[in-house]
Amino acid sequence: MFRVHLKERPPHNYRETYPTPEQAGQLTFLLDHLLDEGFMLINTLSATVSTPMGEGEIDALVAAMDRGFRKLGSV
Repeated sequence: MFRVHLKERPPHNYRETYPTPEQAGQLTFLLDHLLDEGFMLINTLSATVSTPMGEGEIDALVAAMDRGFRKLGSV
């Protein structure tokens, strides 16, 4: 299980995980991008890796996330 945080520093408690309004917009952008790429994550950018998934699926998710972060950086 993992969760992507758009914070400058890792959060140390649950209060620090709440996104700012700007980060909430960035999360929505990334979620829409990932859905367009064929990946469905929940609104917190949390996901789990299951045993049927192989390296191909994980590499594809990492590549889609990378493309999303690059697009986010150019917006």
